[in-house]
Amino acid sequence: MTAFLDSIVISNFRSLRGRVAIPLGAPVVLIHGANAVGKTSVISAIELVLTGAVSEFERADPDYVKNLVNKDSETAIIALKHGGKLAPLTMEITSEKITGPPLLNSADSQFFSERCYLGQATLARLLERYEVPIDSKHESALSKFVKDLLGVDRLDALIEGLYIAGDIRRVRSEIEGYRITEQSLEHAKDDLRATSERIDALRSSEDQQRYRLLDIIHDLTGLKIEAADLNSTSVKQYLNPSEDNRELDDIAAERSQLKSMLADWKSITASTSGRAKQEIESRASQTQRALTEWRSNDGRALAEIIEQMAESITNIPHPDVVEPTYAFSAAEAIINQELARHTTDLAQETAREERLHAVDLALLSATKRLEAIRNQLEVLQSNDDAQGEVLSSILHYIHSDVCPVCDRDYSEVSTEPLANHIVSKMNTLSEKAARFRTLSSERIETERRKADLERERQHLVAIALPGASRQSLAIKRDELVRWSEGLRRLRSAANKGTTLRQAAAEAARAQAQARKRDRHGAALRRALIDTARKLNQTPPSSAEMIAETISRLTSFVNDREETLHHRLSLRNLLSREWSRLVEIQNDKQDATRVLERNETKATELETLLTSAENHRTTARAVANAALRAKNVVVHRVFTNSLNRVWRDMFVRLAPDEPFIPRFVVPPVSWGELTIRLETVRRDGAVAGTPLAMLSTGNLNTAALTLFLALHMSVKGTVPLLILDDPVQSMDELHTVQLAALLRMISKRSTGQQIIVAVHERSLFDYLTFELAPSFEGDRLITVELDHDAEGNAFAESDYHEFEPETAVA
Repeated sequence: MTAFLDSIVISNFRSLRGRVAIPLGAPVVLIHGANAVGKTSVISAIELVLTGAVSEFERADPDYVKNLVNKDSETAIIALKHGGKLAPLTMEITSEKITGPPLLNSADSQFFSERCYLGQATLARLLERYEVPIDSKHESALSKFVKDLLGVDRLDALIEGLYIAGDIRRVRSEIEGYRITEQSLEHAKDDLRATSERIDALRSSEDQQRYRLLDIIHDLTGLKIEAADLNSTSVKQYLNPSEDNRELDDIAAERSQLKSMLADWKSITASTSGRAKQEIESRASQTQRALTEWRSNDGRALAEIIEQMAESITNIPHPDVVEPTYAFSAAEAIINQELARHTTDLAQETAREERLHAVDLALLSATKRLEAIRNQLEVLQSNDDAQGEVLSSILHYIHSDVCPVCDRDYSEVSTEPLANHIVSKMNTLSEKAARFRTLSSERIETERRKADLERERQHLVAIALPGASRQSLAIKRDELVRWSEGLRRLRSAANKGTTLRQAAAEAARAQAQARKRDRHGAALRRALIDTARKLNQTPPSSAEMIAETISRLTSFVNDREETLHHRLSLRNLLSREWSRLVEIQNDKQDATRVLERNETKATELETLLTSAENHRTTARAVANAALRAKNVVVHRVFTNSLNRVWRDMFVRLAPDEPFIPRFVVPPVSWGELTIRLETVRRDGAVAGTPLAMLSTGNLNTAALTLFLALHMSVKGTVPLLILDDPVQSMDELHTVQLAALLRMISKRSTGQQIIVAVHERSLFDYLTFELAPSFEGDRLITVELDHDAEGNAFAESDYHEFEPETAVA
């Protein structure tokens, strides 16, 4: 932005109700108005259209946009003309958002807010805001201004970039690659030592493993070979276990067969002698005869009853097929179940017939009662209800004994009054109607009960058993009773039959086993002869007992099996130890390769660290040179420029103040500049901070002059200076000096535009006089703000042009 603002039109913005047009096309614009007429609103509108925000409002309330529109409107409009352009920059504001781009970009907007605009509410807190950082991660605004003024950004960047080179600890902390390289070198050296130790240990293990392999081969074969002859070919010939495995399988099979033979022989020897065999044969014959006799007598009787039952009842086991006791128990349980079922069915049929008889009697009683009710209803059925209604309506017209219907005098017939006679007649008719209703209700209830009885009778008749089935049920029950009694008499016979049957079966099994053992003993001796020949052992003689032969052959098998297992374990051990030797040799080769790599890596890392140390030495030299250059610049700017300008301005506005504010010249070192303010006496002695030493009026003067000094010290991209009521707490002398200072700033040929808003009339008039145009082309615009009778804002503008002096000296 390099041109003046031309004008601004504001509609319904904050306290400015209605439309206000304010010209701005002059180097100096003075805006006057009483408090609350809208001076700050005009300044805020200019800031908003320039930067897109109102900084003071935004700091107080992030949601300030909802309060920008005048309370009597829904939309505010700001239109700004600048640089002689015909089309204005327009911005629309609602309670929710601001529409339209600002005039300045983000960088120029920040410069304007910090260097070009001093708000009414900002002046009192300006020094505090300048010195306090925004947060722990940001420098203060004052530090930022001073850095811009110094122009040492490149030196700072260089110093900051080389800061870590000043100390090896910072290098290690900040440059991860350097620290990692150092650590990598240490690790590489540690790895070298560990790998060398590992190689020595592997060589020792390799020698020990070779001697162990030679011992195993000697145990397996009985041969002694030299360590030099130990290789994969010589070892493999001892690792094949196929022959031992085949022999071990054969031995295992023979041992299993001998074990089976021993078990058979034990079962044979457990048998009895020849006399015991005769007793077994005799007992088997006796038990079979007793069982046959039982089946001819008691067994036959039990079978006949069960066969009779089986003709009508299924699933009854026969005593010839199963144990007699089991057949008896099953038949008894079935008979008891059937007998209980038939007894229950007959009892239910008897109860049904009794209930059917009772239902028939109840139906007969209900039929007779219905007939009586119908007769009574026929007698009561008449037009009594209608007659009662007629008499009730006539009763209202009877005022004497003369009948209103026939005009006869009822007193001629009876001494009773006619009205009493009619009332008595109506009561008689009412009693008959009540009786009729009662009988009708009873008839309905009796008909319902009769219908229920008829349905119940139909159900009872439907579930009745036919006469032939009922008779058969009674006959079957009697038959079941006879069978039950017959079975009870045969209980002991059934138990006896079971006992005889079990004894006969046991005797038959003993007889069969005795005969089988005789045949098995001869076969066992023949099998032992074959086994002894397979094992290359002496076959059993006729004098040698079978048990002795089995024991002799079993001992041989166990010894041979133990020998074969030992040989196999030696072969497996030889295989494992050979694999261990190969593994040790491979580990030694791998460790040797790792040792070579670590030696190469350590050499490379040492070279890198040496090169980095050389670079660090160079960097320290460059950084120290930059620090010396920065120190020269800082002392020159603070002493000859910034403090001098601020002092001149402050002394001009406050000539009687004994304390002069100034910047503390910061020490130049590694890190950020720390900017502080202090005061000095006029004799040069250092005092406290401006906030502690200056009065309120002079504190505002110090803040205002510091703002103007910073504004004038750095050439910016926004040629504007906007002050909103800058004379707070200033006396008349301060005000006169401020006017002179503004005049001096406005008359510089820098193309800068100044906008000042004041509320005191006398100050406005004085500034109008003091800032009047003083040369050809100079101009001043004064603006008077006020409200009309309806509360709408308006502005009266006056243009002041340069007029040459015409008075004659």
